[in-house]
Amino acid sequence: VVALLGPTSPALCRTAAAIWSLGATLTVLPTPSRLGSLEGFLMDTLNKLVQSQAGLLLGEASMVEAFREMLSIPALDWDALEAPV
Repeated sequence: VVALLGPTSPALCRTAAAIWSLGATLTVLPTPSRLGSLEGFLMDTLNKLVQSQAGLLLGEASMVEAFREMLSIPALDWDALEAPV
């Protein structure tokens, strides 16, 4: 299972399509709410990652960075995965 974390964007769509084309299972995690607490978002997202049994977290750099130290799975910025054109 590959978890995606980031706003709806061309990068999210490209990454989702690539994951599906490789035959992997995808779970898209919600982004933080403006009205919610950061602690609540972090705890809810960690719980969703555990429940989904994700083996990889991909997403927007600013969001993925918050989880790098807390996870026992790789957490990568999707821009780092794109090959130069």
